[in-house]
Amino acid sequence: MKHERIVEIVREAGFVQAELSRYFPFLKRLVELVEQEVKPKRAKKAKAAFDAVACLIENGVTEEAAQA
Repeated sequence: MKHERIVEIVREAGFVQAELSRYFPFLKRLVELVEQEVKPKRAKKAKAAFDAVACLIENGVTEEAAQA
């Protein structure tokens, strides 16, 4: 994250220049952590359950034999 953006965020939070200079490394890390939490996490795709009967039928086995 760019230095300017961190300064902007921290000033919006009400920090003054003296505090910003003194605590910048900590504030930078805090902003990074907050942004990680805000980003939506990708939902894991559920794997489709394996259908053995359908697989057998696709490969030429009769439905009766596949069911058995």
